[in-house]
Parts: sequence; structure tokens; C-alpha cells
Amino acid sequence: MALTELIIGPPGIVLRHMRFNWRWILFALLIICIFIPTSATIFEKYEAATQSAQPGALPFGWFDSLYFTVINVTTVGFGDIAPRTYAGHWIAIVNSFFGLMAFGWFVAVFTIALQPASSPPAEVKVVIDPELLLRLLENFSHESDDRPFDRPRRRLIIELEDPR
Repeated sequence: MALTELIIGPPGIVLRHMRFNWRWILFALLIICIFIPTSATIFEKYEAATQSAQPGALPFGWFDSLYFTVINVTTVGFGDIAPRTYAGHWIAIVNSFFGLMAFGWFVAVFTIALQPASSPPAEVKVVIDPELLLRLLENFSHESDDRPFDRPRRRLIIELEDPR
């Protein structure tokens, strides 16, 4: 049986990653907060007259459109309000696709922040000619150590064979 393991980093690292990703989190929230009222306004424009004309229906206003949009975007779909026009159907389709993408993206940003910052160092075993070793070490020493904390550090283990 295959198991899936979710490793959550220490709180300090998670908070550091949240601070690192705050722009993406804010951007995702901003897109969601702009899309929902805009979609509700458009839905009200096309559906208000048709929804209010139903027998025994209450007046259909912007709050009802907002309610429908939130329920549709979050893919809950209670069914108490359903689009009655072709434009309303298209708005519902766009809301559903947007909801899947936007909330998936939002969850992905938080998942990245919850994952541990680095993995254990990887070991690489190399058998190499001494002349190539000198060139390798020369190139390796020129690399910058100013790496972000979330990039894994690698250890290079070189085993030399004596040609004798």
C-alpha cells in the first residue's frame, strides 16, 4: 500500500515562506475579491428581471447575485438560485472554471509555504581524473554562497582512484 506523506516545516520556516509568498497570496486574494463582485454585478444585470418574474419570487437584487456567485465560484451549488437566461448560464460556467482555478492556485500558494524549506543534502559519488578534479574545484570555488535558504545545499563527495 502506497502512503502519501505531508511534511510541514517548523513554524518559523513556514512564516518565513508566508512572508516570501505574501505577494502571491495577496494577488490571489485581490483577484478573487475583484472577480466575485464584478461577476455578481453582471449576473444581476442579465438575471434580475427573469428571476423576479418567477411566480412567488422575491425581488432579485445585487445581494442575491453575490450569493449565487459565491456559491457558484466555491462550487458548492445549493441550487436555490439557478440562471434562467443564456447569459446567466455563460456567467455560471465562467464562475465555475474561475473558482476551480483561483481556489486551486490559492491552496497551492499555501501548500508551498507549508512544505519544509530544504531537503537533506544529496550525496553524489564521482570517480574523476585528478586534472579534471582541479578544474572542477576551480569552477566550484567561484560559485556564490549567497543562496536563498529554501534551496537545498548539495555535498559533492569525490573519490579518487590511484592509477597505479
